[in-house]
Amino acid sequence: MARILFLMMFPFMCFSQITPSEEIPVNNILKEKENLDTKRKASYNLDEIKVRWKKAALENCPGVPCVTNTAPGAPTNVVATAGNASASVAFTAPASNGGSVITSYTVTSSPGGISATGPSSPINVTGLTNTTPYTFRVVATNAIGNSEASTASTAVTPVIPITAPDAPTNVVATVLSANSVSVAFTAPASNGGSVITGYMVTYSFSGGVGQTAPRPPTLPIVVIGLISGTTYTFKVFAINAVGFSNISLPSNIVTTP
Repeated sequence: MARILFLMMFPFMCFSQITPSEEIPVNNILKEKENLDTKRKASYNLDEIKVRWKKAALENCPGVPCVTNTAPGAPTNVVATAGNASASVAFTAPASNGGSVITSYTVTSSPGGISATGPSSPINVTGLTNTTPYTFRVVATNAIGNSEASTASTAVTPVIPITAPDAPTNVVATVLSANSVSVAFTAPASNGGSVITGYMVTYSFSGGVGQTAPRPPTLPIVVIGLISGTTYTFKVFAINAVGFSNISLPSNIVTTP
């Protein structure tokens, strides 16, 4: 019986050389067949997996090698412009987006590590300290991750911007003589970030208007060359390196004797 079963399973073997004492037990034969079947099945499964992967690759990248997306390259040409406790940072987008759309850029200051994020250049960074120099680096982000940080910008120093001063207030005119009036006032609440270098007084009367030349920033200012028996009102400008303030409200009305 054993010989018959073995012959059915392994017909390629020659049994003329097997003697009765050399007959192979049935259990051994069945176990060997099971091992061979397992190996063939494993080999088939591995081959099938390879075929499926190759098919998927060809479907996704027909005719060309597949490219794996990466994080983008670093932004370049970073230029910062200082503002009031802030800086506007411009840059050039990376040469490569890594095969995935860049979704945002992050600008970070040094010192302080103050950052701001935006979709494109330029990006405004706020919360800086005036009179402190800062440099900035930019990182690009896509679906894969972050780029390397860009080269740092040149240092810039945020400052309070210089403007024209506020207008003087509380203008009071006092007659000194038939031809002169003293004009007192309160200095502007803000000099615009630049020292006030002078004041100019204008005046109105029934016959027209007039003004003084800019005067040094000392108070009060005496206006001379007026007409006796004439009614006047006075207004004042403050002056700094930027220019003239808005004009003040008019003074009280006075009449020269």
